[in-house]
Amino acid sequence: MRSRYPSAVSLPEQKNVSASAPDAVPPAEENKKTDTKTHRIHTVPTGNRFSVFDASAVQSELARYLHPHKKHLLFFQTVVLPHRTLHFHENENTEKQEFFKTYLGIKNKNVLSSLEQMAYVWKVKDKEVIIREGEPLPCVPFLVSGIVKGYCESKGDGKEHVSCFGYLKGDIVVGISNLSKNVKSLLTIESISSCTMLCVPIPELLKLIEQSPEMMRLYNRALSLAYKKLIEHEDIVANHRAKERYQYFVDTYRDLVDVVSKKDIASYLHLSPESLSRVLKSYKEEK
Repeated sequence: MRSRYPSAVSLPEQKNVSASAPDAVPPAEENKKTDTKTHRIHTVPTGNRFSVFDASAVQSELARYLHPHKKHLLFFQTVVLPHRTLHFHENENTEKQEFFKTYLGIKNKNVLSSLEQMAYVWKVKDKEVIIREGEPLPCVPFLVSGIVKGYCESKGDGKEHVSCFGYLKGDIVVGISNLSKNVKSLLTIESISSCTMLCVPIPELLKLIEQSPEMMRLYNRALSLAYKKLIEHEDIVANHRAKERYQYFVDTYRDLVDVVSKKDIASYLHLSPESLSRVLKSYKEEK
């Protein structure tokens, strides 16, 4: 099954955000943020303050923790988790702004206006490949509704190794180690149910991140949460028993327990289908 990113998307001409937005970064400050093309200095939230780290150095250090089949950074993480429901309608630009404001926590009006102009709606059916491992990533999709999974395949037998699931509004549906114009997907992303996504082209998104401190903070926050989630999952599958792994899945993806196939759950927890069946039987007996 081939991935089907919309091939012909008409995007309106973008305004120079830095020229008008109060959130824009002055050239002098922007130069301070960039050391070289390969070593960007980022700010990452620590409580109510922001600390500084070299993103490439952190990625190199964390590579030691990655599973052989999962040398990537997962962005299946919602930055803001609101409790109210947003009913998204295609072609309603105010709804686009409301989506980014509610589920990504963006407040700057100029940034919201730019995202509204850049973003386009993409809908897929269930069991449809959104992007294949190794394919160039043209945009960053934000999940509006539906459920997706990310996995990579063994070169020998083609067996799927599920790495993550996305189902929360605002989940950033990509499997990459960094964001750049020529980035390729390190995962195959496939829909489990029919999905609606709001997609932002990567070149435009990168410009907005460079121009807006708020977008830079959002990007760094997503990186930080993705690293945390990755290390947490690696610890669970490497150091905990089958029953504890399943409890971790229940605690992390409670809404997906009766939706995701047992095969995908077993793959995600690094368990054989037989081991998972025994755990489920024991789990039900205890309940």
